[in-house]
Amino acid sequence: MDVNPADAGYKDAQLISLNMRLRERLAGVPGVEAASFSQNGIYSGRNYSTHFDADGFYNADQRTHFSTYDHVGPYFFTTAGTHVMAGRDFNERDDAGAPKVAIVTREFARRVFEGRDSVGRNIYVTTAKQTIVAYQITGVVQDIRNDVRRPQPMFYLCQLQTLSQAFSTRFLVRTRLAPSAVIPSLRAAVGAEAPALHVDQIDSAEDLLDRTLATDRLMAALAWGFGVLAIVLASVGIYGLLSYDVTRRTAEIGIRMAVGAEKRDVVWLVMREAALVCGAGIATGSAVALTMARLVESLVFQMKAANPLLQVAAAIVLVAVAVRRGFPRGGQHGWIQWLRCEMSEFRIREREQRSGLKLDQHISTTLLAVVKANRGRSIRRDQVDNRKPLIFCRPDLQR
Repeated sequence: MDVNPADAGYKDAQLISLNMRLRERLAGVPGVEAASFSQNGIYSGRNYSTHFDADGFYNADQRTHFSTYDHVGPYFFTTAGTHVMAGRDFNERDDAGAPKVAIVTREFARRVFEGRDSVGRNIYVTTAKQTIVAYQITGVVQDIRNDVRRPQPMFYLCQLQTLSQAFSTRFLVRTRLAPSAVIPSLRAAVGAEAPALHVDQIDSAEDLLDRTLATDRLMAALAWGFGVLAIVLASVGIYGLLSYDVTRRTAEIGIRMAVGAEKRDVVWLVMREAALVCGAGIATGSAVALTMARLVESLVFQMKAANPLLQVAAAIVLVAVAVRRGFPRGGQHGWIQWLRCEMSEFRIREREQRSGLKLDQHISTTLLAVVKANRGRSIRRDQVDNRKPLIFCRPDLQR
């Protein structure tokens, strides 16, 4: 819930006092379990960044001495439901007269203190006035990810001590009821403090998270869409290539089967080429996919590019398309139909001249006789002499 006290005329120390009073009013609303506030809130897109140093932290890279941070109110992590892994949460006693304290995230403790106990150590924060203030770490909490892709090191200061407020206040309220049931009461509680105060914006944590993930979800949807499109294009390409090859060799296949070639031999002749095409494509595609996996994972949140199930499913689709087109439609009858309906003595001579297909003279004579005697009917294998092979002018068509 976003409230801007400056619009109502509050300034400096009045802002912090107002935040505490509003927190108490919001915590007293029926159905509210806890309430707190901060400058940046969660999943809001706001952030502070500053230079810091710490006890036992030595690194020549100055970039590691910068971290994001936030000014928060008492019991902020309890309200947010963030687990306090070590130490304690902020409370009302952490005011301007108390020792200055800070709470760090697990990622901050891991990077700065390399897994060593960080509670009780000091961090030294550079303020906006370029002064250095020491804060003692009193707690370590789980990471609250403003960037959902990866945890970032972050520390928190108590606003009762820093007395700093540059923006509107983000109030965080935990409720037992649905958000829609308590929103009117929350607005009324703010208005009861001062009529000039008003709520600029109020959202549930789920809505804020959805906005944060909107870009990632769009990227994921586009990735899925382009993946499906790639499979469709690959399937169309394989189908068209094999269709052209089978159509181009229909005459050859028909003659082979007419003169006694076994169906399994002809099927293997076609499927062997389909297997070579699919095998080469799947091997190349898998290698490229594994190479690009890290890039895809960095672009899309929780996307596992190296997914063996998806890769196997895509391979199965492509193989199914290749088998469907490469397998003879109509079987032996389908290919011999070309001979029975199209081949005649004139057509054979014409196709020989146009395509350069040369049949052995003995087989050609025998085949013509069989076609003349059986035009319109199926050809029996015992009607031709299969002892001589088919001879073609192209070496890749020889058998």
